[in-house]
Amino acid sequence: MTRSALTKHAKIAPGVIHMLGLFVVASPCMAPQLNVSQKVGEMKCQFTGPEQLTVADLEVLLGLIALAGVQTDSFKSHRQLTGSNPDIRLRQMLTMQLVVRTTYSELARELGRSTGGATWPLLKQSIARLSAVRVIIKPIYGTAYDESPLFAPLRTDGSKDSIALNLSPVLAAAVLGGPGEFVQVSMEVFRSLKDKSGVACALYFRLHSLHAGQDHTITVDRLVKLVYGDDVPQASLRKSRSRVKAAMLKIAVRTGWSVEVENGVCRFHRPGKAAVKDTESS
Repeated sequence: MTRSALTKHAKIAPGVIHMLGLFVVASPCMAPQLNVSQKVGEMKCQFTGPEQLTVADLEVLLGLIALAGVQTDSFKSHRQLTGSNPDIRLRQMLTMQLVVRTTYSELARELGRSTGGATWPLLKQSIARLSAVRVIIKPIYGTAYDESPLFAPLRTDGSKDSIALNLSPVLAAAVLGGPGEFVQVSMEVFRSLKDKSGVACALYFRLHSLHAGQDHTITVDRLVKLVYGDDVPQASLRKSRSRVKAAMLKIAVRTGWSVEVENGVCRFHRPGKAAVKDTESS
């Protein structure tokens, strides 16, 4: 499967971006298991897995979702969830089904990596970690309502290069949904921010949880937690702060966001596009 151009954006469920601790920069003190959750109306959304997910896994997730969007032509055919009740909307979301079919070569190209076979094991490892994650939706008080893998591998055409994955309804609803069901993340910017540390990519993704078109003030230590999680060793805190500050300035250059970092505080403005402003403020 070969395309002439790389994808421009990925449509992500707001709950995935808001889920702190879901994707973090790798560190020696990372939790061995993944178990993060958040409340959505009267329901709780929980992600569990045998391993903590890293920014490298986030990169693969975004690449697969972006490719799924291209394959479904999702920006021309919206299926908008209805109803103001978040629990009803959540139940509607859980009916969504979507399969992404691609190849390791195409995914590697999408992520700006070598398309040769040497890259495939790294992609396979990330897909295996993502597929091991369970997404659990249940009432705040009561038994489990729905459970599904984040990605469910399907039978392929037999080629060693082929990939076929069924997306969790949480991911599928964002790709298939209309305004209000997704946040748009620029893949062009994400690719341009890539470096060995992963800090800039992690911050860029996570800051989409804040409203577009507004001024924001956030402490540098809070940004450190967004990137590294809650368990940042005191001995490495100074280095982590320095990396976060540099990453914010790098993001400003790549995106046009206005960013000021001074006295342990970061002030920034993230402009919003008309197509996604309502989505992110809803």
